[in-house]
Amino acid sequence: MTEGSQKRPRIDPGAVADQIRTGIQTGQFVPKQRLVEIDLINRYGVSRSCVRGALRTLESEGLIEIVKSQGAFVRLVSREEVSHTLDVLDALANFVVRKAASDIHKPSVRAVIEQSLRETRAFNVDQKLTMGAFVRENNRFWGALMDSVGNPVLKRTHAGLQSLLFRIWLSGIQFSDSQVDWLKGHSDILEAILQGDADRAEKLAIESGDRSREDLFHLPDEAFGGPS
Repeated sequence: MTEGSQKRPRIDPGAVADQIRTGIQTGQFVPKQRLVEIDLINRYGVSRSCVRGALRTLESEGLIEIVKSQGAFVRLVSREEVSHTLDVLDALANFVVRKAASDIHKPSVRAVIEQSLRETRAFNVDQKLTMGAFVRENNRFWGALMDSVGNPVLKRTHAGLQSLLFRIWLSGIQFSDSQVDWLKGHSDILEAILQGDADRAEKLAIESGDRSREDLFHLPDEAFGGPS
C-alpha cells in the first residue's frame, strides 16, 4: 500500500462535530466563515465522508448553513432565535440548579459543586476579562453543573444551545455588570446549591440569565443574522 493510499483512521463523525462545535464556541471559526472540507479533512485527519457527516450534524443544530455549490458557513442567528434560545436555556438552568441542590447530599454531586466553586473563586479578576476568557469560564461553570446531575441528554442539549450564543459573545459584547459582580453571581449560585437551598439557587440563576439577556440585546444589529 502506497503512502497516498493509506487509509485514514476511522473517527466517528460525532467526534469531529464536537471538535468543530468547540472551534465555533471558542472563536476558532467565526460567523460567516466558510468551513472548507479539505481543510477540515487535514485538520482532523479524517475522511471526506466523516467531515460531511459532521457538517450535517452541525447544520441540524443550527450552527452552520450548507449552501449548494458554495459549501458550509458558520451561521449568524437572529435576535428572535437568540430570544427563543435563551428561554430554553433559562428553563434548563433553573432545572439543573434545583436538581443539584436537592441532590447535594450525594457525595458525587457535592464533590463536583465544591470543585467548581474552587475554580470559580480562583478565576483571575485582577486583570481585564477578555471575551474568550468569559466564554471559557461560562462554559466550565455550566458544564460542571450539568455534570453534577448526571444526565448526558441534558448536557448535550444545553451545550448545543449554548453554542448558538458563543459566537455572539465573541463578537464584542460589553457587560452591564463589573467582572467581580459577574463572577460573584456564579459563586453565589454554587454556595446556595451547597446549602441545599434550591429556591435561592434558582433565583440567582434567573438573575444571571437576565444579565446575559440584557447584555446580548445591547449588541448592534450586525452581530445578528436575519430572520431564521
